[in-house]
Amino acid sequence: MELIFPKATTGILNVHDSINLGKKNTIHQYPITKNISGQDYYLNKVGKKSYNNTEKYYVNGPVTEGQCSIYYPKHNILYSVNFDKDKMPYL
Repeated sequence: MELIFPKATTGILNVHDSINLGKKNTIHQYPITKNISGQDYYLNKVGKKSYNNTEKYYVNGPVTEGQCSIYYPKHNILYSVNFDKDKMPYL
């Protein structure tokens, strides 16, 4: 599964302590950052259920467009949510 944030998204704010992203309130590059071991970590990909891990982060700053999506490549399904970016400027 892939997460698709607005095109201008370049960073995210980690909002809970994480085994991959480190301490909360850390800003990371999007879509690829480095995990705490220094390896590439893809923030736009959802890990397998067997990893038994969750991450929680927000787009760092207001969004520039009112759409985000989830893509399921195995089934070629795209689920998009459209919203008023002026009423909901943060994801």
